[in-house]
Amino acid sequence: MLIRYILVVFVYFACVLSPLFPWFPSAHQSTAYINTYTAVFFVTVIIIGLLLLPERRMERSMRASWGESIAWAICGIFILYVLQIAAALINNLILGQPLSSEHTAGIVKMAKTAPLFIFAVSVIGPILEEIVFRKILFGSLKKVIGFIFPL
Repeated sequence: MLIRYILVVFVYFACVLSPLFPWFPSAHQSTAYINTYTAVFFVTVIIIGLLLLPERRMERSMRASWGESIAWAICGIFILYVLQIAAALINNLILGQPLSSEHTAGIVKMAKTAPLFIFAVSVIGPILEEIVFRKILFGSLKKVIGFIFPL
């Protein structure tokens, strides 16, 4: 188990640091960069999934029903929109920042160029982060130190 956890952490950090590797395409908004990084995310989630395959058990009492899961997902999307609008208004009206920026334009360009990239960094990225930090690092520390905080 320890070796698998070390491999998971290694693969995760290799994914995060992959743009620093010499073979990685340069220019953050180029099509080659976006496609390569998308492929790296998908390969990373597959490798980590295979490494954690022996631990795929989940207690039935902790699982939400399909209806509850769908309801939380839909509510989460609407809450996200409301919070995003509120953040934009605060940023614009209180802090005086423009609503559009060069960074936003770059993200929109990336989304149009490679929609899978947006999926990779917005869905796969957080899943990988939760696995590495909450399950492996915090979970392992909890077994050793005995944290009283809930996971």
